[in-house]
Amino acid sequence: MAGTWSTLDVAVTGRAWRVALKRPDSGNALSMAMLGELSAVLDRAAEQGAVLLAVEGGKDEFCSGMDFRDVVNLPDGQTSRRLHEAFAGVLRRLAGSPLVTVAVVEGAALGGGVGLAAACDRVIATPAARFALPEALWGLVPALAGLYLKRRIGAHRAAAMALTTEPVTATTAETHGLVDEIVADGSVDGAVRRLSLRLGRLPAGSAAVVKALFHGGLPMDPADEARAVDAITGLTDRPALRASLWRYLETGMAPWASPTLTDGKEPNP
Repeated sequence: MAGTWSTLDVAVTGRAWRVALKRPDSGNALSMAMLGELSAVLDRAAEQGAVLLAVEGGKDEFCSGMDFRDVVNLPDGQTSRRLHEAFAGVLRRLAGSPLVTVAVVEGAALGGGVGLAAACDRVIATPAARFALPEALWGLVPALAGLYLKRRIGAHRAAAMALTTEPVTATTAETHGLVDEIVADGSVDGAVRRLSLRLGRLPAGSAAVVKALFHGGLPMDPADEARAVDAITGLTDRPALRASLWRYLETGMAPWASPTLTDGKEPNP
């Protein structure tokens, strides 16, 4: 059995696992709980001999990125490093899993959501899909998502997305190499089934050998991952940044909408 999950819906058909992010009230934001469950389901699917694992979101939002509440609600003196390390672990598992991982994007993929897609072996999108890195607007950087995005589309294009924060359409993302296939609305199920049937013909272990060959044996350089975790932890641990995020969660006021800077006090939700 696939198990019971609080932040995911998991459906298993044969050797294909379909994992739907299930936090619609937060835009499927990546909470610590969701990251833990994603990590566990990836391990379980591999243990049970799956050939494909598809990560899916909602029609409007695939994933809105890091859950700000998990940053501002940290106990006094506690660092955000554990959250970023958990995200790094999920990306590493998606890229390095012995099975084929697929992102199915039908709506907006923002920040860490772009990272989830970029870490997968294949990305299937509908015409309504959008991809954006808005972190700079919050005083952050897409440190971990950027590692996998630049491997897919190149450093120049990844940096352009991070600097401009502008969304990229599914068509442009396909041209750049982030999206592998665009399917019509309502055709996602058929596309995932066709892929799982073809992958089911591969001898056991073939996908793992192919991925190891093309990834050089590692899904990501550990030193690059460590630097990215250090960078994003340093930013999200700043009192002024946490205060800004807290104000947004409480009032809906984004930092670029405020004429005055935060006073830098720690948030106290």
